[in-house]
Amino acid sequence: MNVPGRNDTLTIALDVMGADFSPKNEIAGAIEAIKETGGRFHVLLVGDSTIVEPVLATYPAQERTNITLIDAKEVITMDDEPVAGLRAKRDSSIVKGLEAIKSGNASAFVSAGN
Repeated sequence: MNVPGRNDTLTIALDVMGADFSPKNEIAGAIEAIKETGGRFHVLLVGDSTIVEPVLATYPAQERTNITLIDAKEVITMDDEPVAGLRAKRDSSIVKGLEAIKSGNASAFVSAGN
């Protein structure tokens, strides 16, 4: 995915629902990485917007400029069998992140989940 006006920008999809204390730590890490690299990449946060948006809103607008949210209402848990979870939970953060790769909207996908 190219960010408008920034054709050199790499886009990374990040599952923000798959780890302990999600999405707080994942969002903090994404924002810190963007700051440390001078905004040289874009992050697609993949997760439930009703949970992610309030956390994201705690950061100043200028720190969120290289971030886009992809809404995903389901989570594949550690109790789910991985392949069955992918098939049954089509609106999960993992499936949506993998779809971002498939569609060319992201160059990489990172998840701490199942």
